[in-house]
Amino acid sequence: MVMLQFAEKHLRDHIWSSANRSGHPKPALRRLDGVWLRSHNHAMQPESSRLRLRPWRPEDRAPFFAINSEPAVQRYLMPLTRERSDAMLDRIDAHFAQNGWGFWALEERESRTLIGMCGLLHIPWQAFFTPAVEIGWRLSTSWQGKGLAREAAEAALTYGFQTLKLDRIVSFTTPANTPSWGLMERLGMRKIGEFNHPDLQDGHPLRAHVVYEITASQLEKHLGQ
Repeated sequence: MVMLQFAEKHLRDHIWSSANRSGHPKPALRRLDGVWLRSHNHAMQPESSRLRLRPWRPEDRAPFFAINSEPAVQRYLMPLTRERSDAMLDRIDAHFAQNGWGFWALEERESRTLIGMCGLLHIPWQAFFTPAVEIGWRLSTSWQGKGLAREAAEAALTYGFQTLKLDRIVSFTTPANTPSWGLMERLGMRKIGEFNHPDLQDGHPLRAHVVYEITASQLEKHLGQ
């Protein structure tokens, strides 16, 4: 308990000192189920011990495209040109403008490096499990295998249930993407079915998807184990 309190104080001091160095006012912080939520300009942002989930900046666009261009990242995703990568961030920014939350830029705290994205998004198309909010993540190859995707996802799920008061959150991927649906299961999500992604045509190798779901009570039980 003493070590935990020391770690929490160190995290608060680190965030406040960073804000002072940047010339911004101190953000208000509160802690929910082990996740720090930063309140800045009336928007709450989830944080963890190693990660910051923050709004996107104009200078993020080039490194985000570089992440999208990595072969391991592209393997189970539609290839993105720079124009399409920027258009994706335009849609994410529009979602933030409308809702105050979305797919956050994922930043490693110590180096302040953009390493991917993680967050929540209203699903804009129809399927048997919609309307729903999805959780998604994307991580640069060199940062994979360190538990960071799970850490970010747990922070986003906690935010979704504790701050947004969502009833459930879903996630989906192609059946071949074992690392992705494996993480869904490690997060305590359960498979609820399969569907064909409506944005992909018949015969597309990525059209078939599996979908997972978790509720607030299921996450609470899972994190309490």
